Amino acid sequence: MINLELRAVGTLLAALSLASGGSVAAAETDLAGRVHVAEQCYAAKAEFAELARPGTQEAGFLAPLLASFVGSLVQGAVSGVAGAIDRAASEHTFKASGTRGFAHGKVRRSDEASLTPFSYRDGARCLVLAVPDTDRAGSRGVVAIDAASDLSSIDAVAPSTSRADLLEVMTGPLGLRNLPLVYAEIAVVPDRQGVRIVPLKVWYRKALPKASRSRTQRTELHVALASPGYSAEGDPLGSFYAFSRFRLPRMRPGPTSVLDQDDLRDLNPIFHAGRPVAAVDTALVAELNGAVAAHQTAKATTLKAQADLRAAQADFEDEPTAAHRVAVETRSAILARAKEAEQRAGVARADLPGEGNSRLTARGRANARVTFLTIRDENRFAKAISTALGAQAEGVGTAVAGRLAPSPAWSADDTAMVTARTTLDSALVALEAATTEGDPVKIAAAEAAVLVAKAKVNEAAVALGKAPPFLDLDL
Repeated sequence: MINLELRAVGTLLAALSLASGGSVAAAETDLAGRVHVAEQCYAAKAEFAELARPGTQEAGFLAPLLASFVGSLVQGAVSGVAGAIDRAASEHTFKASGTRGFAHGKVRRSDEASLTPFSYRDGARCLVLAVPDTDRAGSRGVVAIDAASDLSSIDAVAPSTSRADLLEVMTGPLGLRNLPLVYAEIAVVPDRQGVRIVPLKVWYRKALPKASRSRTQRTELHVALASPGYSAEGDPLGSFYAFSRFRLPRMRPGPTSVLDQDDLRDLNPIFHAGRPVAAVDTALVAELNGAVAAHQTAKATTLKAQADLRAAQADFEDEPTAAHRVAVETRSAILARAKEAEQRAGVARADLPGEGNSRLTARGRANARVTFLTIRDENRFAKAISTALGAQAEGVGTAVAGRLAPSPAWSADDTAMVTARTTLDSALVALEAATTEGDPVKIAAAEAAVLVAKAKVNEAAVALGKAPPFLDLDL
């Protein structure tokens, strides 16, 4: 049985760019969607804190721990995956995609007693995709959103407690006049390991243009996150740090065609190594903490100047010479300057922004692209994806082993663990490719390779004095 983690294919990057390999012109199968980013979801009332709980790290090709060590070494091996999948989707699917820039987090101010009270933190976000229904009012399946709309039309996607919220986001930030063809909510939740991407709700209310209106089809949801700015690959979204492909259950468009959190539970969250914090945010944190530290330093300097003055005064009392008098005058002047500097530093510290100040909020700029697609030619799409993934497997498996050299702080056992994890990631990629291709012989061989790779990870973990992660191996 194929592990359920393999149903969710994620490419994990540690501050890497995913090469698009050239862009494909938008075809007649592409449709413009709209994306809104919020701090909470609307139809799916999930608690983000629950979604951030630790779980399996096998869902992606590179575990975050591994990526943090050797992500830059495997860039050549994995950089083509996102672009290859996007090209395959443009050629073999009906799809709708939307993009949106958003603030991923904020600078927080903690305990005043700390020398570093300011720190940057990414926050949980909900990505909302809506595909507008642009047919004329009165056309088949068009449902207008207005005060007279029958709210029962959204019962399938939103419980009664969230109807108002859902209609508000549709008519407000998403700017819809009619109920959408497709509506989806995806949680992006940071945790200690990086970031999780978790689909929570998918509503395929009405068929995409040219897609089948009556046939059940395979559907997918793709989520890409990028840091804005120059991308060597030329993608306008920026430099990618996360790309996730979720293979959804088959769906037939209709008012009640909804996948909720329970339906999507088997699609385990995809882990990524996290968004690289922009220099502008780290510079702000350094500036603010620097002001706190400067005040502390100024206070210490004043205390030292006071002590030096007291010592000079004691010397003068014991021996009132001209030299000791000059020393007292010099120490007095030093103390006066120290007090002035402390006062300036104190004012600067008092003027530092408090929690919620506009200088601290809306930081961590990022761009999101969310795509919903139905596959019009499953065989060709599967072959294209299989080719793309298969081409990456060997490179992922060998990039680290050939280039990672131990250092004084990096033992041979550490190297063995990284190599074992990378070999497992390679085996998972190969199994995904074989599964997509559907050849039972190749699937069996790939499953055996995954089993061996897991055993070697267990062995490497024991050598490091850690608990083996795979205790249920059928050996």
